Amino acid sequence: MIRTLTTKEIVDNILSFKFAITSLICLISIPLSVHFGRGNYERHLEEVRRTNELNQKRLKVADQWEDVGKIGLLISRRLSPLSIFCSGIAVAAGTTVEVTSTRLPEATENPYSSNPTFPLIADIDLTTVVKIILSLFAIIFSYNAICGEKERGTLRLLSSNQMPKHHIILGKILGGYISLLIPFVTSFVIGIILLHITAPVSLAREDYAGLFLVFIVYLSYIMTFFMLGLFISSLTSSSSVSLMLSVFIWACYVILIPKFSVVVATHLKPIPSLTEMNSQELAYFQEYERALTLEEFKALGAVSSSERDSLNLSEFTKRAKEFRTRLQQELDQKLIRLREHFLKRQWDQLGLALRLSRFSPASVFSYAVMNLSGTGFKAQRRFSESVMKYRHEFVRVVEGKVAETTGGLTVYAPVSQAEEATETMQKVTKLRLNLNIIPVYPQPREPLSILLADALTDLGLLLLYSTLFFACTYMAFLRYDVR
Repeated sequence: MIRTLTTKEIVDNILSFKFAITSLICLISIPLSVHFGRGNYERHLEEVRRTNELNQKRLKVADQWEDVGKIGLLISRRLSPLSIFCSGIAVAAGTTVEVTSTRLPEATENPYSSNPTFPLIADIDLTTVVKIILSLFAIIFSYNAICGEKERGTLRLLSSNQMPKHHIILGKILGGYISLLIPFVTSFVIGIILLHITAPVSLAREDYAGLFLVFIVYLSYIMTFFMLGLFISSLTSSSSVSLMLSVFIWACYVILIPKFSVVVATHLKPIPSLTEMNSQELAYFQEYERALTLEEFKALGAVSSSERDSLNLSEFTKRAKEFRTRLQQELDQKLIRLREHFLKRQWDQLGLALRLSRFSPASVFSYAVMNLSGTGFKAQRRFSESVMKYRHEFVRVVEGKVAETTGGLTVYAPVSQAEEATETMQKVTKLRLNLNIIPVYPQPREPLSILLADALTDLGLLLLYSTLFFACTYMAFLRYDVR
């Protein structure tokens, strides 16, 4: 009996105008979104390659290790191929970071700075298409599945034939959901085929496993909104009322709740602006320069003019190295504490926004796919932490070579040796500037187990939403008045 009802529901939907429109839009939007995602991923790989070349050119102009520290390196985060289907926050946050010994790591640019129209056209990927378009189609397919049958009198006819209500509702759920999946799955398969034909993308075994999980999340999300529309249809007797309620709740879930959660979190947990933090960093650097200059005069004044020429360069070098190292360590500690304080407040605000937005299944869906694709907030945080660790190693190597070759500032050198020492130092530094000792930033590939652990909470919540709407629909229909 359920099979007969399911078949009837599928045939009715396939012959409807809404199925034709859904199929047309899916066949256009889904392959195009995959195509755009592939183009963005190829540009990202090209950016990584150019960054490596640019680093070599930047460091070649350095004559001294102090210049190497000031010039620094550019680090590009290598994204997963799954970013083709979900760009997440990786692009907006910036995938290229500049690391120097004089500043804390910061993104060089993002699409907002290079393209002012980016906020209007951003994130046109497959996940966005599913989040907005497919969820709306799920509402359209289900909003009149119950109340529409009641208006036409067919629901009463089915009940008069002694057909159990739970058979009717299960038949409608299966038939309507399968009908909706036909254009989506077909378009998805076409998109994957075109992805491999037009520009083969190297996917590892874990990437295919991750893509399969992402596809399952897509299906669960579509089911959630399909069950939502069916639930509202089971609560009303008019198709027009059901449509208005369904669209209103869809708008709340997809647009209003995610937006308002950010606004509320911003007011409840404000954070300092980047301008304030940059001003504080500048103040720390100025304080460092003043302290360094003061130490120079103190050290130089502690030696009488008759003793200056008798002291060898190594003694002044040793003194310079000691206080320069101490001041540099104090400066780094202040900058790190400042950045940690800023990041803590930033993540506190973000955490509140995430918790509030999870009242929407659309937000839960986005977070789950972003985490599985390696473009979510947790992956971005791990990248930031790894860059900070790399900077510590970079500064340690550069400052060590600076202290080894110059010992600090040449102002400490006795007057009779200063010019000769400076000239000799430049020659030796230029000859012995071995850039191979600079540590290489690792590009770790995050295993699927870590990404799955990141998405576990949101996967559970999405399953909870889907199960809850299914249970509500089932119970509501059992009590529905078919007359």
